[in-house]
Amino acid sequence: GRSTGLFANVDQTRRWGLESAISGNLDQLAWYASLSVIQATFEDDFNVLSPNHPAANAEGEVPVQRGDRIPGIPESLFKIGADYQFGNLFLGAEAIYNASQYLRGDESNDLDKISGYMMVNLRAQFSLGDNFSLFARVTNALDKDFENFGLLGEDPTEVIPDIDDTPVFLGVGAPRAAWVGLRFQF
Repeated sequence: GRSTGLFANVDQTRRWGLESAISGNLDQLAWYASLSVIQATFEDDFNVLSPNHPAANAEGEVPVQRGDRIPGIPESLFKIGADYQFGNLFLGAEAIYNASQYLRGDESNDLDKISGYMMVNLRAQFSLGDNFSLFARVTNALDKDFENFGLLGEDPTEVIPDIDDTPVFLGVGAPRAAWVGLRFQF
């Protein structure tokens, strides 16, 4: 329960993967792409205290097996983007894909994952001389709804009886946002 804490040291974990990036220029077009693939796993069998997990035993523990993925770490992240120059005007776009991930509290990987998501960002800059420029930026340009983090909530029956499901708390991704400004460089 709450008095014993939820964190424990794990004897063996492993995070291994691949990061790669490529970029280039073609006349006024500058482009890039990057990929990260991460396999983060527990490398030991142990019991974790997760009293809100539906598979928890009477002591609030869930068995974790060697090879189970560490929650909160997506398996892959992909970015691709480009900027194009029209004289003093630069226009750019970027797409980001973040793969699905397990909920915090589901170290045994028994529950559904948080879905992966894709987001598009846009940017523009107009040079007004050597030191000044106007800029605009739009994040999540397609205004996609997504979650970027999740964890199992506490048992709600302590407060509201007769609820069957353990709540899941999700970190909501930021909605579309836009900035416009003036930049001065020394």
